[in-house]
Amino acid sequence: FGNKLKSTIVYLNVLQLIPYKRLEDLSRDVLGVSISKASIENIIESSTKKAGPVYQSILSIVKKSSWVGSDETSKKVGLKKCWDWVWQSEHATFYAVDYSRGYHAVQTHFGDMYKGVLVHDCYAAQNKTHAQSGHQLCHVHIQRDLKFLIDVYHSAWAYRVTHFLRKAQKARGHIWASDFDPDKRQKIIQHYQDSFNSLLKMPVNKTCLRLWKRLIKHKEKWLFFMSSSHVPWHNNSSEQAIRMAKVKQKISGCFRSFRGAERHAVLLSVIQTAKKQRINPLEAIYQLQSHSLSFSAPSS
Repeated sequence: FGNKLKSTIVYLNVLQLIPYKRLEDLSRDVLGVSISKASIENIIESSTKKAGPVYQSILSIVKKSSWVGSDETSKKVGLKKCWDWVWQSEHATFYAVDYSRGYHAVQTHFGDMYKGVLVHDCYAAQNKTHAQSGHQLCHVHIQRDLKFLIDVYHSAWAYRVTHFLRKAQKARGHIWASDFDPDKRQKIIQHYQDSFNSLLKMPVNKTCLRLWKRLIKHKEKWLFFMSSSHVPWHNNSSEQAIRMAKVKQKISGCFRSFRGAERHAVLLSVIQTAKKQRINPLEAIYQLQSHSLSFSAPSS
């Protein structure tokens, strides 16, 4: 099989999520090529091995970014549950698969030496991840919980916190305008921090107690985004990236082997990074076959 056919097979299986059996039929009926499921697996395995150095370079690019978003979701490998992890930035997306959802998985795949800002939900392993510049917790997640308190318990405190977060999100866009006075910016940021601390000192009833404690425990992580012009206040891009795992599960059910899950993570990292670097995914896979694919790191 030539590199063009191999690239097409990888593209259809990894990005378009076409299972081996359907891909076997599609190759015969549309491409006019008889190819067995075993041959398809060999092509995927060979492409994964070729992607090894590129895969590591993607992680390096992610860790050089000023901010990284992270998320995780469960999946099935055979009869066992494992976890898809993603760490992504504006320039690259790195996927990994692990049987652990704990901090051990973070250490194994992402490491402890990240210098930027980590954007994530409030999951314990993410909070524990070393991020030298700080953490930004996702407002969308906390606003869902606040909305529940408003809708079900008519909580005035939850409404005030929701309104405050929305004001902070809008304010960040104004205070980081190119002509905005830096001293005034710092005063405004301090004003929002003081206002947030005041909200956390308000008495709450038992229906809000759990959420109130979470806000206090991580209070320095909710408004970190205001100190930067580019750190997002939500983790939407990571949730969109990890959604591919759920789509794959709906189509194919599960992976039969852990190696199959690993192959998918490696090749999906290549494809999604190619998209972010404005490289045609099919062309990127074709370059991978001839060991000519490379990605550029963000300029410092």
